Amino acid sequence: MKRDTPLVGTRTLAPAEYRVFLSGGRPQHVWFWHLFDGRPTTFADPYNLVELFGLAWRYGFRRDGDQLFVRVSSNRPWAEFTAEPFLAETFSRLQPLGL
Repeated sequence: MKRDTPLVGTRTLAPAEYRVFLSGGRPQHVWFWHLFDGRPTTFADPYNLVELFGLAWRYGFRRDGDQLFVRVSSNRPWAEFTAEPFLAETFSRLQPLGL
């Protein structure tokens, strides 16, 4: 799994899971965050039981907490749109939720 720590203006965001896929022969960049109880979670290999149990131990097996999934997809790398006002506004609104 690849991690990326994107910038929005001068603010560094929490590390995101990052992938590049091909769609119709063109790149599709995807950044993904999972927030639990107001903070970003780390991801584990879904086929590795030791890592999955480590996540369960860290975040609780049935602990209550809000969850939020944030995904940004683009046919351009992050650096090409990091200064867009829409991105700044979106992540400004996500900041109180843990991102």
